[in-house]
Parts: sequence; C-alpha cells; structure tokens
Amino acid sequence: MGILNKMIQSLFGNNKENKLSNNINVEIDKVKNYIDTEPYDKYMFYKNSSEFPNDFVVFDFETTGLDAKTENIIQIGALRYRNNERVDEFVTYVNPQKAIPSNITSLTGIDNSDVKNAPIISQIFPRFINFIGEDVLIAHNADFDMKFLINNAFNLRIKKPQNEVIDTLSLSRKYIKGANGAKLENYKLPTLKAILNINVGSHNSADDCFVCAEVYKKCKEKINSSSKLKKNENTVIDDKFFKIEQQCFKIVKEILLKNNKSLEFLKSTHVGNYYDIVTFYTLVRIKLKGKKQYILSRYNEDEIKRVWKDAVCEPATKSETGTTRIIFNAPDDLFKLETFIIKDFDHNMESLEIYRTNVGCGERNVQEYLNSL
Repeated sequence: MGILNKMIQSLFGNNKENKLSNNINVEIDKVKNYIDTEPYDKYMFYKNSSEFPNDFVVFDFETTGLDAKTENIIQIGALRYRNNERVDEFVTYVNPQKAIPSNITSLTGIDNSDVKNAPIISQIFPRFINFIGEDVLIAHNADFDMKFLINNAFNLRIKKPQNEVIDTLSLSRKYIKGANGAKLENYKLPTLKAILNINVGSHNSADDCFVCAEVYKKCKEKINSSSKLKKNENTVIDDKFFKIEQQCFKIVKEILLKNNKSLEFLKSTHVGNYYDIVTFYTLVRIKLKGKKQYILSRYNEDEIKRVWKDAVCEPATKSETGTTRIIFNAPDDLFKLETFIIKDFDHNMESLEIYRTNVGCGERNVQEYLNSL
C-alpha cells in the first residue's frame, strides 16, 4: 500500500484524494458529452482492438463486488504509455457510498477508512474519462473492468467511450507458457508476475496496471516475432502476386485505352482474397492466392466459350459475387475477355451516372472515390 499512497498523495496532496477543489467542475465541463437515455443493452457493447499499439492506457478497477449493475468502484488505477514507456498515471480511491465487504478488504487491502473521505464516482469519473481519451484500453480480464466503466458512464449519462480494448488475460493464455511450453496453472496477475519476474505488489489498482502493462508488452514481443517470421516466409510469394497484379492492371488499362474508354475511375484494390480492378464498381475480379487461381465472371460458360473457346470454366460458389470461375493461367488471359471487359465498363459507367443523379449522397460519394485515387 505504500506505493499506492505515495501516488495518491502526489495527485491530491497529503489528505489523499479528498482535496479535489473546483477542478472537478472543470473536468466535468471538459467531457461535455452527456447523453439522453439510451437502451442499456445497446450501450454495453465495446470493440476489441485488432492492433497492438505502442501508445495505450492500462486501467484497473477495484470494486465492492462482481456485478457492475449493483456494486461500486472503490479504486481507479490507470497508467498512460507512450512508445511503450509509462508517462502518466491516474490513481484514486472512490467512496462507494456503502460499506466495503470484509472479503473485498482481505483481497485488496482497501477498507472503509481508505475511502471515507474520497470523492464519489460522479465527481471523479469525468476526470478518468478525460484521462483515457481515445487511447486503446488494456486490462486483465477486460470484460469485468469494461462493464464497470460503461455501466458508470451510462448511469452518469456520459457518452459511451469508443476506445478499443485489449484483454491481457486472453493474450497471456495464448502467448505465455511455463516450462517446456506447458500451460500455466492459472493466468491470474500474481501468477504472471511471478513467471515474468515482475517485482511489484498485487491487488491494488496501480500495481495491477503495471503488471498488466508488462504482460501486454511481453505478449506483443511474441506476436511481433511470430509476424516477422510469417512475413519473411511470405515475402517471395507476395512479391510474385504483386507482379501478376501489376501486369493485370496494365492489360486492363491497355484494353480500355484501345477502345477509347476513360481511365478517370480506374483503380485496383483488394477485397478479401480477391484482387479487384474497379471503375467505381468492380470491373475485373481475380483470385490469385489459394489452391485455384481464377477470374470471377458474371457471364455463364456458354457466353464465355463464344469469346474464348478454350476457357476452362466451373460454377462459382453461392457466396461469390459471380456466376462462373474462369481458370486463370496468365495475365494475358484478360486480352481474351476484352469483349466482356468493355461491356462491363460501359455498364459500370451507366450505373454510376444513375447513382450520381438519383441518390442524395451519390455525388459526394463519387467525389470521395475520385479523391482516393
């Protein structure tokens, strides 16, 4: 508790977090995101991050119990990291306005005397929301902490934070192993702290945040190492596909110019496993990666054979946006489909003009598309 008390004194003076003065009103004014009542079930969702950033906020709540609807926060701890280095902290007791159960005191070391003169949640929560900003949030067993975070925002009519979330409990189960790669007995923070030789206390918010951050950084090291290995393995293959894609784009461009068609809307992109050449709408779709390489066409096999009699065709799957797969041998195959490419280009331009004229946001979306080229 000594480390925690020093942190609290540095934030609020020798009388811990009790002396908040008029700064609370300033913090509340900064939030300015109060909301009308929104359905609770919709409000409680949050998004998991697919990235592993170097800038983030680790946070942890100590509470009077497990149920976010009925129990209260008694301590908030949050550490801000920039480029994986700790740069700021937010640590405070919170008066739950009810007695702390003895089992919670045994677990956390926090008793009623610690929170007696602490700010209540409505006073301190806006400051916490301002502290986390838009950073990715990291917590151990994040669902527990996020339920308390979102539930309190809901009760205080604060706009729900849109921060993406990373759960170190899930990460540690995947990336932290014991001797000989065995699973750990459990993945609680004290266990992980021992495995990773982290020298800090446990079961107060500030210390738990520090351990959580170290667990995250260790997992991220393993993720990055794995990614680099996969990247090296795939580099040669990716370079090969990139060259084929460039050749395909060049040929489609050549076909359009030959037929006096505008290149204004021409670009290429990737949609899932497909390489698309588009003129606002998809013009040519090719699947290059995987067991089979093929061009996906909206024409049936009979129509295709009329322009390319040796084409090898098979039906597209129901989930694919096309009728027929044309087995792809080389970029020059596209020359054999010139008739279809020009026909589809003209169809795309007609559809574009209809969209532009008859849809309210059409012109704006077309301009945004052109600006992206």
